[in-house]
Amino acid sequence: MFLQYLLWIQRALLIAIGFSLPISTALPNLLFGLLLITTILHFGLSFPKIPISITKNPIIWSSFSLLALMIIGSFYSAASYEAIIDNLKQYKEFLLIPLFLYGFQDQIARAWGFKVFLAAMGLTLALSIFVALTNHSLFGLIHGDASNAFVFKNHITQGLLIVMSAYFVAVLAYQKRIWWPMVIVGLAIYDVIFLTQGRTGYLILACLIVLFSWQVLRWRGFLIGSLAVMILGITTYYTSSNLQHRVDKVIAGLKHQAAETDSIQLRLNFYKHSWQLWQQQPIIGSGTGSFTQRYAVQEPSHPTSNPHSEYLMMAVQWGILGLGVFLWFLYQLWYLGLKLPKPQMAQGLFATIVVGCLVNSLFLDFTEGHVFAYLIGIFYSDERLYN
Repeated sequence: MFLQYLLWIQRALLIAIGFSLPISTALPNLLFGLLLITTILHFGLSFPKIPISITKNPIIWSSFSLLALMIIGSFYSAASYEAIIDNLKQYKEFLLIPLFLYGFQDQIARAWGFKVFLAAMGLTLALSIFVALTNHSLFGLIHGDASNAFVFKNHITQGLLIVMSAYFVAVLAYQKRIWWPMVIVGLAIYDVIFLTQGRTGYLILACLIVLFSWQVLRWRGFLIGSLAVMILGITTYYTSSNLQHRVDKVIAGLKHQAAETDSIQLRLNFYKHSWQLWQQQPIIGSGTGSFTQRYAVQEPSHPTSNPHSEYLMMAVQWGILGLGVFLWFLYQLWYLGLKLPKPQMAQGLFATIVVGCLVNSLFLDFTEGHVFAYLIGIFYSDERLYN
C-alpha cells in the first residue's frame, strides 16, 4: 500500500512539474527535490520488479556520461569552487532526464503531464495576446508589454516554447483528423511573428513548418513547406514591424554595420572568441565552470558567461570529448525516435533542440533545458523501445 501511495505522489509531482515549468522557476525546483526523494524511495522499494529494459535505455546512459564528464571536469578546472558548483547545478537536467524516464513509465503521468504542459502554454499564449491588446500587466504578473508581449519567461524562451507547442498541437490535430486545433496553431504563429521579438522563435518556426510538411507528404511536403516558409517570411517581413526590426538587425550584424554592443554583433563575437578558446584546449577543454573566467581574459571589454551556443559551451569546457558525448546524446534521441510508433512528436523535439542549441545554450538555460528533459521523459519512456 505504501508503494501505491508513493506512485500517486510521484505521479502528482510529475504532472505539477509539467504545468509549473513554463510559468515559474522557484516552484519547479521545489518539485524536483520532492520528485528525487520519492523516486529514490519508489525505486528502492520496487527494485526487484523494475523492468530490466530501463537499464538498457541509451538516453539514460548518455545523460549519465555527460554528468560524469562534467564532474571529472571539475577536478582539472581552474574555476572557483562556487563557479564549478553553479555550473553543475545549471546542468542538472542530465540528472532529471533519467528521473523523468523512470517516472513516466506510468502511462497516466505521461498522458496528463503532456496535457498540463500544453495547458500551461495555452495560458501563456492567451495572456500574451491579452497584453498585446490591452498593454495591461495584470498587477505585475505579465513581464512584457504591448510592444513585446512575453508573459512568464523572457521573449526568447516564450517564442521557442510556443512554437514547439504549436507544432505538437498540429501533430495531434493531424493524427486525430480534427482541424479546429489549427486555429490555436495559427494564433501561436501570429503571436510569435507579430507580438513578440524572439528571433529564436522565428528560426524554430521555419524548421518545424518544413519538418511537419515532410512528415505529412515526405519530399513533396518538404518542397511545399520550404516554399511556405519563404512566402511566410517575405510576407511577414513587410507586415510585422517586430520581425522586420529583428531581421534587419541580424543583417546589419552579419555585415558588421552594427554597434559593438548590438545583440547580433555581441553574439558573433561570442562565437568567434569561444571558437578561439576551444582551439586553445581542444581535447578535454578547460573544465567545468571555466568558461566565464576564460572568456573574460579573452574578451575583457564584453565578458559573458554564456556563448549562446550549447555546442560551443560543451567544446570550450569539456573539449571534443564533451562535444562528442553531447552529440551521442542527441543521436540517441534521433535514433530511438525513429523506433516510436508515432515518431512525429519526438522528431519535433529533436529538431528544436538541435537547431535551438546552435544559437542558444539551451541546456544551460533553466526553462528550456528543463522542458526538454521533461518532454524527453514523456516521449522516450515507453519500455518497448529497449526490449
